[in-house]
Amino acid sequence: MKGEFLKSVSADALLELESVATFSSCAQGTLLFIEGQGPQKVYILLQGEVKLSIGITSGKGLTVHIAGPGDVLGLAAAFTGEEHHTTATALRPCRFAAVPCSVFLSFLSTYPQVSRAAMRQLGLSCERAYTRLRTIGATTSNRAKLARLTLEWMKCGKQTERGTQIHVPLKHGEIAEYIGTCRESIGRALQDFQRSRVIEVHGAVWIILDRVALEQCAGVCSFQTEP
Repeated sequence: MKGEFLKSVSADALLELESVATFSSCAQGTLLFIEGQGPQKVYILLQGEVKLSIGITSGKGLTVHIAGPGDVLGLAAAFTGEEHHTTATALRPCRFAAVPCSVFLSFLSTYPQVSRAAMRQLGLSCERAYTRLRTIGATTSNRAKLARLTLEWMKCGKQTERGTQIHVPLKHGEIAEYIGTCRESIGRALQDFQRSRVIEVHGAVWIILDRVALEQCAGVCSFQTEP
């Protein structure tokens, strides 16, 4: 198994974790767990992407995170014993390791370094939630919301001669769920950025041509890209 969560795990701990995990694959659209469901398993995502969302009104939802390889899903519910507050949906075919919550918690008590890694995952989840609240609640225009989200994605972007290249596997409607607006608004905002030569779009690949203009639109002073 590989992933950010497991980088600090010793070889012995990794072997034990693999011995208690069930390795599975799932198709796009598969629900790993749903909002309101009681905790049963913790999922370590090894391949693919999973959307974590919450329901806000009938038939509508708000995406809070797109999990990638190395992310651990279902941690909060496993720790608290309370129901899941999000729904986890596979955005594409995924491979993961699933561990029953009780077994996973027992494993953490045996290996403190893994417990610290789990705490870091929970902390990052809180930071993402705060960022999403700032984007949705403190930003009024849809252009500014999209700018803020794009700046978030740039942290994992690839630097090229023309600008920062990012991969956006989401459709306009899914992006709208991410920032609390509608699909049509995303289309208009993205067209504005393209006309202004701020963003260049090639399907799922976006190239950020003018980071400063994006920051000004987002209303931030500085948005440093992590190494």
